[in-house]
Order: sequence, then structure tokens, then C-alpha cells
Amino acid sequence: MAVACGGSSGGSSPAPAATAATSAATEKAHEAALKKGIISIQKGIESWAVDHSGHFPKPSQVSQSGLAKYVATWPANPYTNQPMTSGAGPGDFKYAVSTNGSGYELIGYGSSGKVLITAVH
Repeated sequence: MAVACGGSSGGSSPAPAATAATSAATEKAHEAALKKGIISIQKGIESWAVDHSGHFPKPSQVSQSGLAKYVATWPANPYTNQPMTSGAGPGDFKYAVSTNGSGYELIGYGSSGKVLITAVH
């Protein structure tokens, strides 16, 4: 990594380009982890439906405890390192199921709460 000399104190700090590159790499890693986590939750939702006559779980059931039988290791929010939860912040997800339980939408939120991935059935 490139290093630029600081002011008269003799310290050093990363060059602006290096800092930007590190920040971009970190964000890419967060996004990749989020996508992987959403896919894990999606697989759990789909497995749940197989065991429930093709009906998808209610939103209150799409959680670490609600899908424990179907998601062996609940994904971590890459921005907080805590378990992913329902919400609209970075690393959160939103799940909605159709009125008759035959379809759903699962959304994963990246930095600044932007939609990063959507799974629909």
C-alpha cells in the first residue's frame, strides 16, 4: 500500500488513492457477503415452503430462530457483524409474502440503505 508522509510531525497516512481503493474493496466485500447471506435466507425460505405444502413463511417467521431448521448458520450483517435482521439499513433484509402465501419478495440492503439484491418467487 502506498504511504504518504504527514506534516511536520513526521507521521504517515495512507495516500488518498490508497484509502479510496481500500474503501472500495471493503464495500465490495460487504456487498458480496450480503448477497451470500440473502441467498442463504432465500434457500431457507424455499426449504420451509417444501415442508409446508408450498406455502412460504410469514414475515415474523423469517428470522434466525424462525428458520433455524433450514438455515444452519444464520448470516451476519456485514456492516455490523451481528445476525442479519429485518429492516432497511445497511446489511438488513426485508421480506414480504403474498396474501395467499404462494409467493414472496426478499430484499437485501447495501450501504446507505440502497437495494442491492432482490429475490422473488
